[in-house]
Amino acid sequence: MRRPPGTPARPGSRLRSGATLLSGNMADMLFPLLRNIALAHTLPKEQYGVALSLSVVAAFAELATDIGIQYSAVRGHDEADPEAVYGTLHALALIRSSLIALALLAAAPLVVWALDVPDALWAFLLLPLAPFLRGFQNLGVKELTRTYEFWPDAATTAAAQAAWTVIAVGLALANRDYGCMLFGIVGGAAVSVLVSHLVARRRWRLRWDRPVAREAERFGRPLIPNGLANAFSIMGDRLLVGSLLGVSTLGLYGNAMGVALMPRGQLLKFLTSLYLPALVAAGKSPASPSASLPGRRRAGPIPAAPFSTVGLPGCR
Repeated sequence: MRRPPGTPARPGSRLRSGATLLSGNMADMLFPLLRNIALAHTLPKEQYGVALSLSVVAAFAELATDIGIQYSAVRGHDEADPEAVYGTLHALALIRSSLIALALLAAAPLVVWALDVPDALWAFLLLPLAPFLRGFQNLGVKELTRTYEFWPDAATTAAAQAAWTVIAVGLALANRDYGCMLFGIVGGAAVSVLVSHLVARRRWRLRWDRPVAREAERFGRPLIPNGLANAFSIMGDRLLVGSLLGVSTLGLYGNAMGVALMPRGQLLKFLTSLYLPALVAAGKSPASPSASLPGRRRAGPIPAAPFSTVGLPGCR
């Protein structure tokens, strides 16, 4: 029998939960690695460089606009109706994803000019579909991690990465061009949304509660500089290499940097996901100064703070 959201996990189940979380992180690391190896051996060098640039641009946009909505979903908001909380967070996620899509759409001509790939304009114009679709993801899978129930989030991540890999590699074998990456990214985003709705226990709906939105904004505001720093440190160099040395060189450079940084990024992501529920639980302890709403607001960004200077959430 499945536990309702917010019900604490039994102590004996936390070890299994950690193993589930680790398996999800392994899928998030191994699928991109295998995908890039397969595409590098299947596509011509320039085609692979354009394909990689599509994933780099998509990742850059996501990192640069990270305002911690997923962390707010784990934290919850005890003083408000849960339906209002998650409905508001869904609305914020959809607003963010729409803004990312519009920014990518506006930047597409500049990106193809910088990378000198004018024939790929159509692909960069369709790329905004991926972040827009992700805006419909059910944050109920993040809510469950608060009680160490990681399998819904892990299943969503693994399914998205598997779909992205199968679609991209399959189309690469069939067509031998960069379009495989575009359809893989969009397909992976669609699968992540579908699986999140299937495994989450809370229905996806849109609401707007001003105090909840204000609390999420206060929590996410300090994360904006961190997101921008991550975007430029993890993906900015790849865009610079592509614009200065060409997309063929970007393919080689991107593979080398991905292999070098991926284990570090996944380790940080694993530790953040593992310890965030404990920090949330500690903040709700009666003896904790964060038990009151003002205290919680002061302590809001703490779960992300230990990792904010070292590259959360890692590279893809």
